[in-house]
Amino acid sequence: MALKGKIALITASARGIGKGTAIVFARQGARLFLCDISEEHLVATKAEIEKDYGVEVGAVVYDARKPEDIEKVSKAVIEKYGDIDILVNNAGIAGPSKPVTELTV
Repeated sequence: MALKGKIALITASARGIGKGTAIVFARQGARLFLCDISEEHLVATKAEIEKDYGVEVGAVVYDARKPEDIEKVSKAVIEKYGDIDILVNNAGIAGPSKPVTELTV
């Protein structure tokens, strides 16, 4: 269990790549903090991982487009675990293509 005791925050973690990443980390013994825009899928993924892998999982619903939600996630994970060892910033938002320097919140 290479990640035993490590705390991993994974954004957009209720489905797809984020969920797959969470499962890989859970298999390695990491304690997880999941966040996603879909409460329904987030609750299901949290329950599945806790049941199947027996690791501690925190979770919060958030919208990556809202700075206040990003702050909410940061506060929640620190409140639960006190620290973050691993961050997987998996969230992505489709939109107009521009150089990052031209993007606004």
